[in-house]
Amino acid sequence: MVLAALAAAASASPTPLDPRQEPSPSAIVADLKSGRNAAAVLACLARIERSPADVTAYAWLSQALEGTPPSARGAAVLMAAERIERLLRQDPENVYFHYGLGVAHQRQNSLALAREHLKKSISLGGDFGDVFRELVDAYRTKQDIEDTAAFLRARLEGSPDNAFLHQAIGRVHYYSSEYQDARASLEKAREMFREKGVRGEEGQCLLYLSDVFTYLNDYPGALRSAQAGLRISLETKDRILEIQCLERSAFVWTDLGKDVDAREACQKALTLAREAACRELEILCLRTLGVISLEKGDLATAQDLLSQALEYYRQTAAVRSQDICLYWLTLLHKDKGDYSQAMACATEALRISREIDFKTGEAFHLTTIGDIYLALGDYERALEYNKDALGLAEQYIGKWSREECLNTIGMVYIELREYGRAMEYFQGALEYIRKIGHRREEARCLYNIGVAHFKLGDFPKALTYFTDSLSAASLAGKRVIQAQNYNRLGDLYRELGSWERSKDSYSLAQGVGLEIGQPTAIWEAYAGLGALYAARGEFPPAIESYKKAIGIIEDLRVQLLLREYSSGFFESKISIYEALVDLLYEGHEQRPSAETLEECLYYAEKAKARSFLDDLQKAKVDFTSLPRDQADELEQMSRRISRLSSEFNDDALGPADRAALRERLGKAEDDYQLFIEKVRAENPLYSRAVSSEPCRLPEIRAKLLNGETGIVEYFVGEENIYIFFITAANLSVRRITPPESPRILRLVKNYILLLSSREIENSDIVPAGRKIYDALIGAAGREHLSGIKNLIFIPDRTLYYLPFETLVPGEEPGRPGRAPARFLLEDYGVSYAPSASTLASILERRERPRAEADLLAIGDPLLGRAKDAKHEGNGGSDLLSEYYLEKRFVLHPLQYAAREMESISRLVAPASRRTVSGAAATEDRVKRLPLAGYKVLHFATHSLLDEMVASRSALVLSVDPRSGEDGFLQAREIYNLKLNADLVVLSACQTAGGKMEKGEGLQGLSRAFFCSGSRSVVASLWNVNDQSTSRFMKSYYAYLTEGRTKQEALRLTKIKMCHSAAWRPCLWAAFVLIGESDAAVPLRRSSLLRRLVHF
Repeated sequence: MVLAALAAAASASPTPLDPRQEPSPSAIVADLKSGRNAAAVLACLARIERSPADVTAYAWLSQALEGTPPSARGAAVLMAAERIERLLRQDPENVYFHYGLGVAHQRQNSLALAREHLKKSISLGGDFGDVFRELVDAYRTKQDIEDTAAFLRARLEGSPDNAFLHQAIGRVHYYSSEYQDARASLEKAREMFREKGVRGEEGQCLLYLSDVFTYLNDYPGALRSAQAGLRISLETKDRILEIQCLERSAFVWTDLGKDVDAREACQKALTLAREAACRELEILCLRTLGVISLEKGDLATAQDLLSQALEYYRQTAAVRSQDICLYWLTLLHKDKGDYSQAMACATEALRISREIDFKTGEAFHLTTIGDIYLALGDYERALEYNKDALGLAEQYIGKWSREECLNTIGMVYIELREYGRAMEYFQGALEYIRKIGHRREEARCLYNIGVAHFKLGDFPKALTYFTDSLSAASLAGKRVIQAQNYNRLGDLYRELGSWERSKDSYSLAQGVGLEIGQPTAIWEAYAGLGALYAARGEFPPAIESYKKAIGIIEDLRVQLLLREYSSGFFESKISIYEALVDLLYEGHEQRPSAETLEECLYYAEKAKARSFLDDLQKAKVDFTSLPRDQADELEQMSRRISRLSSEFNDDALGPADRAALRERLGKAEDDYQLFIEKVRAENPLYSRAVSSEPCRLPEIRAKLLNGETGIVEYFVGEENIYIFFITAANLSVRRITPPESPRILRLVKNYILLLSSREIENSDIVPAGRKIYDALIGAAGREHLSGIKNLIFIPDRTLYYLPFETLVPGEEPGRPGRAPARFLLEDYGVSYAPSASTLASILERRERPRAEADLLAIGDPLLGRAKDAKHEGNGGSDLLSEYYLEKRFVLHPLQYAAREMESISRLVAPASRRTVSGAAATEDRVKRLPLAGYKVLHFATHSLLDEMVASRSALVLSVDPRSGEDGFLQAREIYNLKLNADLVVLSACQTAGGKMEKGEGLQGLSRAFFCSGSRSVVASLWNVNDQSTSRFMKSYYAYLTEGRTKQEALRLTKIKMCHSAAWRPCLWAAFVLIGESDAAVPLRRSSLLRRLVHF
């Protein structure tokens, strides 16, 4: 009906109307109030035809167009533009028709055309406020603003006494974050309007000045200007100006901590906006009410109001308003603990700020992103973003940004245990907010200083600051900070032994958290109560409190859509899991119970399994089927990372250039991850995909165990080591406590160094291997594992780097000399898993149809700049120390890689195998291969390990300069591959390693291949020269093609070598099997003749 009416009106001739039929202002307003926007559009056009100079009619037309439903708005704007264009053809010099056409084009988001007609109107003599306001607002990019500024300055040269030009130039300065220049221009315009008696425009200048004073951190000045503008609006009966000044006053009162005054003023403004049928101002008031609700801790109301506002601003393409609204939504989601949504909002807002050159907004968003990284435990990025924001804040005098930066940087140093440095930043923030009168943030500064004193052990000062912060927070209605103070007071009183005060404080924090929906306050309160009850020896309520805290933490972690976020977030919470496992074990010691032991195992699994399980669940969602525009953008980002990585090969780069390039690379990787975060946040499949729970004992037994298979799982805490011996019939737990636990871990580290040394023979490792066996398995383990033939080891922390099959069971022989070593692998088949729950999830892939082809071997890449290098196998520690992104990285050629690939390929039928090597083994080609069509993927190439940034770990391939790829198949790219492999063999150095995270395990190449679809991975724990690797792999594949299971093939290969003088531990002990172990890979064998040639 709307479209039909508008279409009919568009085809009608613009004939003059009878004055008696001219729509009255009250009739138009009535249509706008009732939502009859189509009728209002027609009425406004009729009024414009009759009275072209009636500026109010154009304002109503703008409101009517904005109020038209999005599905019909385009047609409505087009019709309005056509009607005004007809009028303009009859009167080409009419300033008002050009103005009206500019308004119509702006509502259609045709900003270039809008500016063209608005400039024309001004050039023809249009000298009224609305035409200048529309022109200044018609921008989307920095270039648009500069274009408008140049036009206005050129006009000013010929008309220096034009107050509208000064006013407009002041607003251009404001949009460019040039606040002192904006103030000067607006004050001059105000004085000129005052002298001319143009009271309405004087009031507009005061309104704009109030906004400028806010950004200059002059809150009293901002309030004075808004109130002065309000008085003028009442005097001139300018209802629109009255609404604007009330809303502005409300916002400033919020900054000053006067929420009652703020809410009263904003509610009045909202009522007037609805009476005036001005949707734009109604939305502005709703946004400000959302901010007031957020500051009061009413998160549900705040989210509703701010979401309404954002939707409107997106529909009307009001980019600056979107930017500001997204900032508040970022803070809201952060308070709710939804860091993925917070990051998505902040990233979108940062993009807008940079597009429109809103420097202060950019500082806001850099600060909030840094604050999110702080909450996620990524302290390096938190510092980086806040230092960038602080630089902008110092230059542009950002509204909140400076004190926010100082507070966040201080909290980073708290986490890094540099309490003195933290105190300096907190004190700086407190002095600054007191200087500018921004009382709303005082409570946070006082709280942070209290935290620093608490960490330093100065409890009396900490108590003083927490108490002062609590008073300030209560006065300002800062409910989140109230809850934080209650929790810290609970911690403080617990340390002082004031049990009841501590309990009461935690209960108050819990109450506030529940009231405002703030999960962090709630889980911290439960964790505090758990520690309190544990200190008093009250185990049942302590266990219950810790379980509740963990339940909330798990809910929060599920919302984190990127593994990079999950690991940092969880690292700071792992101590709660450790405390609960300690309590459960001690409860079992006091009152033995099979149920308590099972709970102990379950929470150890929770601590270790959830992140990897989340990754495996997310991998089930097809992330490759993106819309074309998103797929192209992601591809461009990935290629940019590759291009920047390849620039490190430039010999001309000096240290400063490399540092700058490293920074650009880091930013590019951030952009890539944040884009994925945004896409995942918009995809409901991801929120449903990450609900997997760790397995309980009955499920572990059903899915993983039989009469011949046992699990030995380790849980390494800050103090204690727990060893779980799990079989189909029994579960037992052993605990190692200080000082024995740290001694054992030191012994393990030394043993790993011993094993990986090229100078050490098999007999040399026996004494240490026996000691570690006794410590980590021992007589209790032997007894419990009686009758078991296959062991699945689930390591933790340092133990991930230990090849358990090299341990030496049995007692030291009594005769002199050393007996031949009998290693654990000679008694058991050995494999590894990140956790029992993760292994159970990986084994579900057995239900998938197998790939058709057997073997795809990739490797022996062409390596640049190797002419001066010696052949040293798979590199060596010198390569890792010159990591490929941190320093110049010379890759040594793999002399035996081609022979390795040829020898294993000969074992498989020619029709079912494929080899990609040399110049053909490019990254681009590998990505385009049908990888999901092969049962076994074998990579014979260098690997590069990054223990700081897991996503940068990579396999090295050949470089094709035409492809735009850098030749490094990084973990972030492997995650996005789609595989269906029974087995991935990483015949390269240290491929089983990666970045170690508490509660996360190793994040490296093997994990990436599991997430992309592999059932098993064979990888190395340290560097092995490629000649030995070639011989090792030839033996391993010979057993595989005989039909041996993956675990049997590896075990038999190692047994054959472990007693040979030619095979030292560093050569045979490095390779481990992770994942599915008890299945064979049905490979089609080559002919007998080919196999004979092989041997």
